[in-house]
Amino acid sequence: INLREIDRKVLTYDQLRSVDEAIFAEQRQPTREIELHLTGNMERYIWALDGVMFKDATPVNIKPNERVRITLVNDTMMNHPMHLHGMWSDLR
Repeated sequence: INLREIDRKVLTYDQLRSVDEAIFAEQRQPTREIELHLTGNMERYIWALDGVMFKDATPVNIKPNERVRITLVNDTMMNHPMHLHGMWSDLR
């Protein structure tokens, strides 16, 4: 809503496309699925995943070339784009 009157092009999620169509040729099914829930205290901007702050979290280990489906769920009352760092991903 707040992007209507600006003087530049802004993409919406439905306009995002992969720059490498070969990614979509990947037919392997995920070997496992992980569901992560964004939680936290919105008054203090304290973010957590599954109720655990980053400093206390156990790392999620993914092997090289392993295909994993990760579902990100925002359980907070605040709109917050969710993404993971340090890995390639295919948005579906």
